[in-house]
Amino acid sequence: MKQSVRFTLASLLVLCGLLAPARAEKNIISVEYRDLPANFEQLPRTEPQKWNFNFRPYGAMAASVLWSDPIMQREVMAGEDAQGKEPTALYVCCNAEGLNLLVYAVESKMTSSLEKGEALPTSTLECFFAPGDADTSKIEHYYQFMCKATADKLIGVYPWFMEDRGFRSIKPYIQIESRTLENGNLVRVFIPWEPLFDRLPLEPAKRDHFWRLSVIRWASSGGQTWGGVVHAANSAGYMRFPDFTDEQKRDIRLTVLRQAWTRYKNVASGTAVNPGKVTERTEPFYVKTLGKLPQSYKNVNEDFGFRHAWLENAISERNALGATLARFGSLTPAEQAAFYNEASDKLFNFGYDLEQAYGDYLAARFFEK
Repeated sequence: MKQSVRFTLASLLVLCGLLAPARAEKNIISVEYRDLPANFEQLPRTEPQKWNFNFRPYGAMAASVLWSDPIMQREVMAGEDAQGKEPTALYVCCNAEGLNLLVYAVESKMTSSLEKGEALPTSTLECFFAPGDADTSKIEHYYQFMCKATADKLIGVYPWFMEDRGFRSIKPYIQIESRTLENGNLVRVFIPWEPLFDRLPLEPAKRDHFWRLSVIRWASSGGQTWGGVVHAANSAGYMRFPDFTDEQKRDIRLTVLRQAWTRYKNVASGTAVNPGKVTERTEPFYVKTLGKLPQSYKNVNEDFGFRHAWLENAISERNALGATLARFGSLTPAEQAAFYNEASDKLFNFGYDLEQAYGDYLAARFFEK
């Protein structure tokens, strides 16, 4: 009897194991530090070993990938017909300017569409990424966007956070570039470091930095996903950034700081902010009369009380950062990191600092005795 029970239980366990859907393992792709060539559409042919084909059927539970046949992969990378199949491959790299996502979307009807006088086939890409280390329990920043595989523009960017000093929309920054090949389309998505300046994968606490990434291809043949279903952050794949050299970290930080300097200067030199745009009236009549009258100001640089209390000092403090930025390359790696953390926040977020400071100043004036 005991043997029969043990046999029955063992049989049930085996059966459950056979029937239970296999759990898909997370995809991981290594990010290469390099400059892309102008003819990056040739990379599938010249560097086929660097592409990741681990796309799965959208919404399916199977752990097996769609395009695991190495012969088929080699053939499509060489530009050959996919024999009715439509595989997708991914390659990721970065440089001092930003992050590049390259998606190779093979189409099975390129030739037949031309023969029939029809439009070339295309597909839509939907991407999600979360900058910051994937080991953190909370995803604070989460970006989503969509683009066509045959158009050099976005379909849309869908922010899931209110834009503030800690979260910036990538819509003004992201660039899409598409190239048509013999057997499909290759899309380059470029995301500059600039909107991600406070989430750069450079901190020395860990050698490897992982960012969550999901790439979904919507096509007539069905959905394919590299990293789970829409909005399922826990099933997203990972981009693994390299162990950057000191020179690479320097180049990335210096590039971003120069962009931050330009952003800051555009705000500080504006008509509404620049103290040099408005001259203070010091004649006794103006000083005596205006001091007794309630006033409102269209621009902050017209409020001389605020100018003396905060604005002029804040601009002088940030202008002084330029001297260190000019010799950034001569700083030690530790000094570069410390200066970057201070200067990037002060320069990029000057507008937010200004709004907060003026709000606090006005509140104090309204409620002063």
